Amino acid sequence: MDFINKVKLPISYYAFNENWDLLDRETKADIVMRYIDDVDLEMKANNYEIKQINFRITFYSDFEELYKQGYIDKKRPLTYNFNGICVDNVVRYSEYLPIKDVLQHLCRLNEYYEVNFYKGTLYKETEKLDIFPLQNNEVPIRIFPLQENNNCDKDYVSMGMFVTKNNPNDIKVNIRDVFETIPDITLCKENYLLVLTNIKSL
Repeated sequence: MDFINKVKLPISYYAFNENWDLLDRETKADIVMRYIDDVDLEMKANNYEIKQINFRITFYSDFEELYKQGYIDKKRPLTYNFNGICVDNVVRYSEYLPIKDVLQHLCRLNEYYEVNFYKGTLYKETEKLDIFPLQNNEVPIRIFPLQENNNCDKDYVSMGMFVTKNNPNDIKVNIRDVFETIPDITLCKENYLLVLTNIKSL
């Protein structure tokens, strides 16, 4: 949701999210020490520079587990088709999630915004994503494998992509709600079942 808010409402996004440079030293230290065990420094030209940051093992292991389960993304270079033109971009990529979880995320996001789901093929050697051409003003939110083992011998992998428009016209709730609340999973249960039925019938 943070990324969608940044795409649709960039000015409001930065207004609602505290700027690191505006925080006082004590607040910064408190945030840092929640996740960092210690920092290795080295002297260069009479100045201390950071050599290495050692994260708390609990933070690192939890983060890694969430990534493996498909709940955290990383940036990945990608080429995809936009109106017949190949576009090189960096998109947010996450690991495999079961299709029921993908559809559940899609339904929850659609409680607040208009988010579409495209299916395509990613060719491993070229990093090119062959997918339905994006429409005007559509921005990729995240891509992810649709098969559990994407390290098989095939030179391609089936991929899914969430996209949304880069304007606020399709926001379905109060603007403040997109920053301060999250969609209730029970509210999208009926829509989820409808989407699932449509997917199965294709």
